[in-house]
Amino acid sequence: MVEHTQDVLDASEGLFGTEDNPSRLCREWCRFFHVEDVESFVRHLRIACCLHDLGKSNSGFQGAVTGKATSQSVRHKHLSALLINRPALRDQLFASGCDVDVVNSAVPGHHLQASYKTLGRCLDADIQTFKILGEGVEGVLALTARACQLEEFSAENHAENEVWSYEGGGVDATNAANTLRNHFKTFRRKLKDETNRPLRSLTIAVRAALIVADAAGSGFVRTSTPEERNAVIRNQLEKCFQLEPFDGAAIHRKVIQPRLDELNAKFVHANRPEFRWHDFQEHTAKLGPRSLLLAGCGAVFPPRLSDLLYFRRLEAISEAVHFSM
Repeated sequence: MVEHTQDVLDASEGLFGTEDNPSRLCREWCRFFHVEDVESFVRHLRIACCLHDLGKSNSGFQGAVTGKATSQSVRHKHLSALLINRPALRDQLFASGCDVDVVNSAVPGHHLQASYKTLGRCLDADIQTFKILGEGVEGVLALTARACQLEEFSAENHAENEVWSYEGGGVDATNAANTLRNHFKTFRRKLKDETNRPLRSLTIAVRAALIVADAAGSGFVRTSTPEERNAVIRNQLEKCFQLEPFDGAAIHRKVIQPRLDELNAKFVHANRPEFRWHDFQEHTAKLGPRSLLLAGCGAVFPPRLSDLLYFRRLEAISEAVHFSM
């Protein structure tokens, strides 16, 4: 479990960089989601990556993945959120500068299997009791404190081998789920307040980024050995996403010019004159960034020439509108 958590952290860093050195994808991600505080985004994402699978450290989940059981009491991502929401852990995270509600809004839905009504509910009426495995919890929290540099955070006192139950005895799982749903109800009302728009943007951005980081971290496990995994994850993701801006010059070099070269090669072979822009294409490039083109493909030009019109347009407005690859 700790190894997978490290994989997801590495994927997050390969995609989004660090608080001190955010990647270009990170900056564009924050621009898209209207997040102004990039450093806060990276910080909350890293904490979410660390804690997203905390709930796997329970007897039901471990029994299911080892083949010793065919069912379990609670979804591990829901249990992660329940554990994060416990007062002692919430208080330590808040004291470390983390908005727990932002992190916990991302955690239970990182596999898209969360809803307000089903959050924390028992999955099997015949299996209503499970045990938290303290050693696994302690390992994840120790990684969280170290990787996220949480000064006021300690992995101790959160790693007890507790029994949770939906039918009484031990920690009341039903009450924990109801408490978490009430937290989310309050937080949802908070996000609807227009004065909290920056918080809403941050919450949505972190939720989406955790899904991406978890998918990337899980996928690379299948393509590399444990010894090379961390380097492969970071290097491959950086190679894919840390590209130059897709501005007017890049559009011309990567799209328009190769297409012109292709057309001119055909024209030479057919003894036709070299390609020249149509007047309509030239004037299109001079329109404002909010203009609308209604010419259908092939309606004004021969087929396969009209595509240049649209890239000519993108080249012209690239200074006013940002594009990312």
